[in-house]
Amino acid sequence: MVAMAKVLEDKARDIKPVVETTSGSAHAIRLVDSGELTISSGLLDTVDRGWKGEREFQKKKLTNLRTVMAFTDIGDAFVVRKNSPYRKVRDLKGKRIGVPSPAGQLALETVLKAHGIGPKDYTVRFLSYTAQSDALRDGTLDAAYMVVYQTNRTVMEFMTTVGGRILGFDSQKEAKAFDASQPVWRTVVLKAKTYAGQDSDVVVAGRHGLVVAHKDTPPDLIYKITKTLIENTADLVKIHPAAAAISLPQTKTYIDKKLIVVPFHPGAERYLKEAGALK
Repeated sequence: MVAMAKVLEDKARDIKPVVETTSGSAHAIRLVDSGELTISSGLLDTVDRGWKGEREFQKKKLTNLRTVMAFTDIGDAFVVRKNSPYRKVRDLKGKRIGVPSPAGQLALETVLKAHGIGPKDYTVRFLSYTAQSDALRDGTLDAAYMVVYQTNRTVMEFMTTVGGRILGFDSQKEAKAFDASQPVWRTVVLKAKTYAGQDSDVVVAGRHGLVVAHKDTPPDLIYKITKTLIENTADLVKIHPAAAAISLPQTKTYIDKKLIVVPFHPGAERYLKEAGALK
């Protein structure tokens, strides 16, 4: 969001963005729904649960959310010590697995279920990424469930200084089955050499992102935000390479794959129709 704010400030001079820190995707989209934030990003699976009132959103559906555009994809995987006996995700049955938050636990459950491991078949420890890395180092944790795509500095440091192994799907068949069973997830490929000691591609569980706004945000403002960001992707990428996903092709891909789980904001819809991404 920092890159987006910088580009909006530079390119749309009448917009004065203020970046607010949130504690994660669920927190951010709740703030948008309540009107405390104008716009934010959220993981697609989290936005989907919020819109439907599922799991952590059972007490209140987030019906004020509206989609603006696609956001950066991330990929989750299991990081283990290189000298550990764990070579496949299935090897983690009965083990101690770290996650950074309750929302991360829901993602963990989804991925482990695809590997035949139920929620009673492992022990969860809630730890920050740094704390997970430290626990792997001292042997009090068997696996860390972390974002590995885009590049995670904590994983990079661990792989370089301690040595690790990244566990994902064992075959394209498994990956395709996961994609078919999880409509708001899509596996992504973590290219070889992304991290020290990672000598081959690893297919990992991918979660898409959405930029969402409150439904009552003025359409002209959202139109200008959408147009400014999508037409200045190159400037966004200079600030953060992952911002390449904030683009018309990425949003069009989401539309084509039916990944827009919340209706478009009228301002975003207007721009996307002008740009040919929406009919």
